[in-house]
Order: sequence, then structure tokens, then C-alpha cells
Amino acid sequence: INELENRYTSKIVEDLFVKARPLGDYNIIIGHVGDFGLAIRAAAVATQKETSAIVIISSETKAICAVGKDAKLSAREVLNTLIPNAKISGDSGRAVADQKLSISEEEALTKLEKVLE
Repeated sequence: INELENRYTSKIVEDLFVKARPLGDYNIIIGHVGDFGLAIRAAAVATQKETSAIVIISSETKAICAVGKDAKLSAREVLNTLIPNAKISGDSGRAVADQKLSISEEEALTKLEKVLE
């Protein structure tokens, strides 16, 4: 099961990278994965592959953010910017909001651009 799970996670990460958008020194990856556990694994794998990535993945009920080790923003800061009224737990590398991302990818990129200036 682990190998199958790993292959499925890798496929999701590949699909997410197709949608990656450069923003300054970063690759911003915004996506949706129905399963919360899978969303966490995909975010972790993506930031290991791309150390300057900022990954935001919404599940059905929550949003996960993971930032690569070369990112200057913390994961909490990213989620606070994108979902201001959410309860957020986590640290600089990975954080979870109690709400899913409810704005468009374009709006999210605009908000992140302002924070990164």
C-alpha cells in the first residue's frame, strides 16, 4: 500500500507542478486535493523537490501551506494572508488553516505578490 500511496502522491505533485506560477524568486503552487492526509503529503513532497516553493493546497475542509527551506515567508504568514479569519496552527515550514481557500488562484497570487514586495 505504501508504494501505491507514494506513486499516487507523486502523480498529484507532478500535476501541481504543471500549474506552478513563478512569482519573484518563488514558485507558487496552488491546488486542491480532496483528502486532507494526501494534501499534507503532497505539500511536503513538493517543497522537498522545489526548495523555493510556496505550496497551498485546499482539501474539502481545510487549507495546508508548506514552504520550501529557501522561502522567506512562513507558512503561517501565507495562510494568514490568504485566509485572514481562519484559525491557523503550525510553524514556519508547514501550517494548517481550519478553512479551505475560498478565493481564486489569481486573487491568491495578487495577495502573495503584495506580501512578497
